[in-house]
Amino acid sequence: MDVKFILYAFLIQGMVFSYTWSGYYIGGGQILSYHYNMTYTWLDTGINVNIVGNVSTQYQGAPIKPQVQPYSASSLMPTYYSLFYPDKYGPEEFILYFTNFTTTTADVKGEEIPAIKFYRGNSYLIVSAQYGFPIQGYAQNYLPYSSATSFDNISINLTDVKPLPNLTSSETLYQVLLHLRVNQTSTLTKAVYVVSSKSTITASSVTHEINNKSFSYTSININANGYATIILPLSGFPITEPLGQITVDGKNYYFYMNQTINPFGVYYTAIYENTSNPYMAVTIGKYFVIFVPNGGNISLTLDDQQNPLVSYQVINMDSPLQQLESNHLIYYIIPAVVAIIAVLVIAVLRHRRAS
Repeated sequence: MDVKFILYAFLIQGMVFSYTWSGYYIGGGQILSYHYNMTYTWLDTGINVNIVGNVSTQYQGAPIKPQVQPYSASSLMPTYYSLFYPDKYGPEEFILYFTNFTTTTADVKGEEIPAIKFYRGNSYLIVSAQYGFPIQGYAQNYLPYSSATSFDNISINLTDVKPLPNLTSSETLYQVLLHLRVNQTSTLTKAVYVVSSKSTITASSVTHEINNKSFSYTSININANGYATIILPLSGFPITEPLGQITVDGKNYYFYMNQTINPFGVYYTAIYENTSNPYMAVTIGKYFVIFVPNGGNISLTLDDQQNPLVSYQVINMDSPLQQLESNHLIYYIIPAVVAIIAVLVIAVLRHRRAS
C-alpha cells in the first residue's frame, strides 16, 4: 500500500482516539485470543498508532495453562483505517465483511452523534457520520476460513476522543438514483447515497475533450450545510466509479483508486495527489465512502463514459412523503394534474345528467 502521508484539514493536531480491541479464534485444536489497548494520535503527517496488549495461545483439551505473550507495536499510518487493510487477511479486516448500512446515532463521551452502521447479520461497524472515525464494532465467524468446527469473533470500542471535534447533531439519508443509458432502448439505474445534516443535491452530465474525442461523465453536485458523506456501492463499479476528481468550494482535489483483491473480495484505497485534503476516502464493507466533515459546495465526477446520464432522482429516505426530486419531475406532475382534471370533468358531467 502507498504510504504517502497527507494532511486532512479537518483533523486537529494532537487529536487522540483511544480504543480497546479484543477477540478470539478457535480452530485446528487451538484457542487464540487477544486484547489490545490502542491509541491513535493525529500528527498532521499521519496517525501514530500505539498498540499494547497480550496474545494468549492454548491447545484444546490440554491441561497446561494458556501461554500469554505481551504484545506492543507502534507505527505511522495515513488514516485511522489503514490498520484495517493489512497485506494478508487477519482479524482487522472485518471492515470488509459488511454488505448493508443504515443511519443511526452513537454515544461519544455522553453526546449522541449521527452515525452510520455498516452490518451483515449480527456483525457491524458503527462510524461517525461526519468524521468517519470508528466508534464500535463486532463481527463473528467472518474470516474466510471459518467453518463448522472453527469460530472467531472480534470487538472494537472507542473509549475516548480528545479533544472532541466540532460535531453536527443531525443527519439525513439521501438516495441518488442515476438513470444511465445502456443503448438506444434501455437504461440502467445505479444508486449513490449521501448522508448529511442538510443538503441540496443535483446531478448533471459533463463532457470532456481528450485527444479530439468527447467523453461524457456524471457529476453529483452537493450543496451541504454542514457535513456530507458520499457512499458508493462497490457493486456499481466501474459504472459509478469516482473518476478521481472531487471539487470542494471551487478547489479541485485529485486521487486515484488502488485496487486490491483478497479473500474478502475487492477493496479500494484512495491515493491522494493533493498534500492537504478536506475529505477522507476509504472502503468500508462493500462500499467506497467519502467523508467531507465540513461540507460546502461539493462536486464528485463519476466514470460512466460508456453509459451517459439520462436523468436522476433524489430521494429523502427520512421523509417518505417527499421522496421525489428530479430533473424530469415535470413528467410526474403532468399525469397527476391530468388525472385530477379528468375526475372533476366526470363529476361535473354526472351532476348535469342527474339534474
